[in-house]
Amino acid sequence: MFRFLTTIVHHIARFAHLAVFPAAALAAFFLRFDFEVPAAEMQHLYSAILIAFFTKTVIFSFARIHRVVWRSAGINDMLRIFWANVGASLAFALVLRITEGASFPRSVYILDFLICFTGTSAVRMAGRLYAESTMIQRRKASRKKILIYGAGQAGATLAREILTNPGLRYELVGYLDDNASKRAVRIHGVPVLGTGRRAAEIVSNLARRRTKIAEIVIAMPSAGGREMQEALANCRAAGVECKTVPGLGEILSGRILSAQIRDVA
Repeated sequence: MFRFLTTIVHHIARFAHLAVFPAAALAAFFLRFDFEVPAAEMQHLYSAILIAFFTKTVIFSFARIHRVVWRSAGINDMLRIFWANVGASLAFALVLRITEGASFPRSVYILDFLICFTGTSAVRMAGRLYAESTMIQRRKASRKKILIYGAGQAGATLAREILTNPGLRYELVGYLDDNASKRAVRIHGVPVLGTGRRAAEIVSNLARRRTKIAEIVIAMPSAGGREMQEALANCRAAGVECKTVPGLGEILSGRILSAQIRDVA
C-alpha cells in the first residue's frame, strides 16, 4: 500500500511540475501589470503560457529532474532544479524573443524565473515532507503503545527515555497513578489518565479511540508486595500484558531504565 501511494505521489509531483510552468508565466504577467493585464498584452500572455509549457518541459526532461528522488530531496537536488530553471528560462526567453520580438515586456522573464524556481522547488520539498511524515506515521504504527503504572520518579525517568530515544519500540500513551493529586497532570507532556483501579476502563476507552494498549509497565521500584499485587491485579483486569522495572538498587546502578523492562516474576 505504501509503495502504491509513493508511486501515486511521484506522478502527482511530475504533473505538478508541468502545471508550474504555465502558471509561473501567468503569475509573472499579472505581477508585471499589477493584476490588470492590458488588452494589448493579451497576445503576449497567451504566447508566453504556451512557450513556457513546451520549452520548460523539454529542458526539464533533458535535465532529468523527474528522476530526482523526491523522498530525499536535499541541497544538491535543489541546485539541480535551480540550474534546470536557469536553462529553461533562457530557452523560454530566446523563443519569445524570436517569436514576439523586442516588444515583449522584459521584466516578465525575471519574474517568471523566480516564480518557476520557487514553484518547482516547493513541489520537491512538499514530496519530501510527505515522505517524512508518512515514515513517522509508519514508525508510530509499528511501536507498542504502552501505559506506565506509576507517575513517580521512576515512571518519569522511563518516560523521558522512551520519548527521547526513537530507537525504542514503545509509544507512551499515558500514566496510571493512584495518587489523586496527580490526576490530569502532564509529565514530559504525557497525561496521567487515572488511577490503577480504572486501568480496565481506561484501556477500553482508548481502544474505542483506536489506540490499542499492548503493555502496561509498572514503574514502582519502591512498592511493597501488597502494592505490587494490587497493581498486577489491576493490569490483569485490563486484559493487557504487564511488565515491570527493577528495584531501586538496580536503578541506582546507572543502567538505562528502559533496557531493564522485564516480565513480572
